[in-house]
Amino acid sequence: MLNYMTRLLKTIWYTITGRAHEEGDKLLFQNPHAIRHAYDVIIRYKQANIQNHKNVMGQLIATIEQKKNSLNRVNDEIDGLKSSIAKLLENKNEKATELQESGLSDEELNQHADYIHIINLHNEFVTTLEERTVRSSKLNREIQRAEEDIKSHKDELVLLHRSVEKLKSEQTDAVEDSGRST
Repeated sequence: MLNYMTRLLKTIWYTITGRAHEEGDKLLFQNPHAIRHAYDVIIRYKQANIQNHKNVMGQLIATIEQKKNSLNRVNDEIDGLKSSIAKLLENKNEKATELQESGLSDEELNQHADYIHIINLHNEFVTTLEERTVRSSKLNREIQRAEEDIKSHKDELVLLHRSVEKLKSEQTDAVEDSGRST
């Protein structure tokens, strides 16, 4: 009973003087199990953070693969359009030569249905080529940005792994120190 009263009076005194937390912390950090648990909580938090970074990196890698596939398709379209434009230019020149040799003037040539059709197709292909080129550039930038994000996450993972290893080492030392002080 006397022991209980002594502890009660100490608790009241520490609360009044504002040292209750300080004394509680002292008692807490003398307990090896409490120290181990405190470190374990921090380590688990950091390990969860590591797993989150790995998950984000996995998603970014999948996104990069999708964008690379899209980029390959767009680049194939660009190559096809360039080839089609080159063929249309040949057809346009051949048609112009053919029509001029048949006696059409430049004015009549520019109003001829076949010639106008070739020019319109050429213009459509050029417009589509410009759109695909813009899309290709955008995909390249998105891939580059995602690769930079992955690098950033890798750097963060290295730091987190080092931090976990350091905490594990500190945990061992702190538990040993607390065992010696009791």
